Amino acid sequence: MPKYSYDLPSAAKFLLLSSDWAINFGILALWSFILLIILTLYMRPKYNIWKWTHKLMGPAFLLSVFHVWLIPSDTAHFLPLRIYMLTILSVGLMAYTYRSLLSAFLIKKHQYIISKITNLNKDIVELELKPKHESMKFRDGQFVFLDLKSSKQSGESHPFSISSSPGNNNLRITIKKSGDYTSHIDTVTTGTIAELEGPFGNFSYKNVTHKHQIWIAGGIGITPFLSMAGTLTKNRNYTIYLIYCVRNRSEAVYLDTLKNIAENTNRRLQIIPFYSDKNGYITAEKTHELCGDFNNTDIFICAPPQMISSLRKQFINNGVNVLFIHSEEFNF
Repeated sequence: MPKYSYDLPSAAKFLLLSSDWAINFGILALWSFILLIILTLYMRPKYNIWKWTHKLMGPAFLLSVFHVWLIPSDTAHFLPLRIYMLTILSVGLMAYTYRSLLSAFLIKKHQYIISKITNLNKDIVELELKPKHESMKFRDGQFVFLDLKSSKQSGESHPFSISSSPGNNNLRITIKKSGDYTSHIDTVTTGTIAELEGPFGNFSYKNVTHKHQIWIAGGIGITPFLSMAGTLTKNRNYTIYLIYCVRNRSEAVYLDTLKNIAENTNRRLQIIPFYSDKNGYITAEKTHELCGDFNNTDIFICAPPQMISSLRKQFINNGVNVLFIHSEEFNF
């Protein structure tokens, strides 16, 4: 068998700039992607910084194009590989140009007016929005990017699930005060213009295999399930358990609304409040006790990232196929 030797200094030189700019473009692109990925996945900066770093992906892609175009390697001598690599990079550049440079001209945004503001408790605010012109078409469980045109807001767009159900002319968005942007949400007044981009996402009970389902909401993660629950009266043959996980009853702001919806579904939807102050954190075992076995079941989770990660591992350890676990997390 051949023997291999490892020379760390020589390997390190591979990542250092040289006099050959064809190589340097590739090194700069590599370092750019590494730093951006570390910043995005591990350092978790504030939302405005996190969003700004994504715009740096475009220059990194451009450096990659220069590298592939100039380097005298297989990409220069083997035409199919050259076409393949340049096509991928060109698609990336076009997506960047469309989304970051020309979004103000090419991406449609919907103008709404805040018609009603309801403080559901000390931390959660419900906004009702009526369309200024054309209303936005959306599916249950989807989310939008919301930009409130208020002097007390930062002027950024942030993602929020739509808590109302399709078919209503007005939209409802429910927001928990938990960050720089949302901490001042209760200072917004009626009449404020709201610019919406979207809708986005495929987090819906209609898009999966099984009609026997378990929905797990962690706190404000109830919002997409509220939207979905409102459409269940029109869909038969479903059996759904919704576990609403909060600290205590005062945080379960939509519990009465959900119970009223459930009464009209002929028991297709069963609401299970789960209070961590009394019962601890929800687990796969406790879910099994509340909802029965997981055979032929799709599981939906909308919650903070740590809760999703923990439950996902537990369900997989209990034999649930990863393809039947669907999640949507909120971070900002």
